[in-house]
Amino acid sequence: MTGTDWVLALEFDERGRARLEGVTCTDAGTVDVFVSGLIYDRADWIRELDLDRDTSAAQIVRVALIRYGFDGVARLRGSFAIAALDRRTETFRICRWRPPRLSRA
Repeated sequence: MTGTDWVLALEFDERGRARLEGVTCTDAGTVDVFVSGLIYDRADWIRELDLDRDTSAAQIVRVALIRYGFDGVARLRGSFAIAALDRRTETFRICRWRPPRLSRA
C-alpha cells in the first residue's frame, strides 16, 4: 500500500506535529472538524446555512454538523475526507465521499 492509497495522509515535522497542508480545520465550541478535499455543492451549503462566500470547507461542515448532525453531513457531495469530533454527543467520525466512477460503454 502506498501513501496515495490513504484517504488522509499526514506528514509530521521534526517535533512530531502533523503538517496539515491542504487540510482546513476549525475547533470552535463543542465541535472540531478537519476537511481535506473539495465540497462540490459548496455554494448550495453556503446559501442554506447563511454563511459568507469565503467560508472554509471545515466551517461549512462544522455548521452543518451542529445544525443537522451527522445525518446532515452525509448530504455533502464532493471529493473529500472529513474527521469530526462532536463533544456534545461524544462522537468521533471519519468519513469520505468520492463521486462514483462512470463506466465506459
